[in-house]
Amino acid sequence: MRSTAQKTSKTENIVLITLDGLRWQELFKGADSLFVDDTGMIKSMGSLLGDFWHEDPKLRRKMLFPFVWNTVATQGQIYGNRAHGNMVNNQNKMWFSYPGYNEVLSGFADDERINSNSKINNPNVTFLEYLNQKPEYKGKVMAFGFGTYFHTSPIRNVVEFRSTQVSIRRKERT
Repeated sequence: MRSTAQKTSKTENIVLITLDGLRWQELFKGADSLFVDDTGMIKSMGSLLGDFWHEDPKLRRKMLFPFVWNTVATQGQIYGNRAHGNMVNNQNKMWFSYPGYNEVLSGFADDERINSNSKINNPNVTFLEYLNQKPEYKGKVMAFGFGTYFHTSPIRNVVEFRSTQVSIRRKERT
């Protein structure tokens, strides 16, 4: 009788990627036929088809998001494909950034205190701050932001410094 050795693995890093304003349909199905060749949205008709269109939605999504589907999907996990019943829903009643980021990072909705995108410090402890308070993770927790407006972005307010000193890095667009 052969014994099967179990592979044990230890999670070394957690990477949470959020994309503000991204439609789940594009992430899981690729370029939308209504947009990719819309003359009101592009300079010349057909100019994007070669780069972003294929009849097969699995190939189409790889064309639109190669890093997500060639790297993240093969080395991690992706959630939220509603076509397969994988609902990733927020509980907050708002439909804009700050309440959603707060909920994702703190684990609960706070509609009473976070009800706008105003630049206010997040009153809730995020899981990043919580982990950074643990001796085994102290100084190892980081948040990265990209874009010209990250310093005024709601995500920056959600990951506020407090005494836990979560390290925040920002990359400007070039």
